[in-house]
Amino acid sequence: GAAPIINKDHPYYVYICKVDGVPVVVGKGKGDRIKHCTSGTSHCRELNEAVLHCKTVTAEVLFKSLTEDEALIREMTMIQGLTATGFTLFNKQVSA
Repeated sequence: GAAPIINKDHPYYVYICKVDGVPVVVGKGKGDRIKHCTSGTSHCRELNEAVLHCKTVTAEVLFKSLTEDEALIREMTMIQGLTATGFTLFNKQVSA
C-alpha cells in the first residue's frame, strides 16, 4: 500500500506486522518504513524468512501523525502490551 499521508511536523507512525495473522513486529517509522515488513529485505531475519516461505505477511498502520517521541511511547506500549498477553514478537525491545 501507499505510505501514510503525513503531517510534516508529525511525520511518524506506529505499525504492526503480522505473519499468518499473528503479530510479530511493532515498529515506528516515517515515509516508506512500513514497506520493509513485506519486502523480504527487512533487517529482521525472521520477517524475511516468513516472506521467503510464502507465509501471509501483512503490515498496517496503527497510529499516524505522531512526533518521534509520541511514536516511541506508543511503540513501546504496544510491544509491552502484546508481550504481556503472550505474543512473542521478533522485536522485543525498542531500538534506540
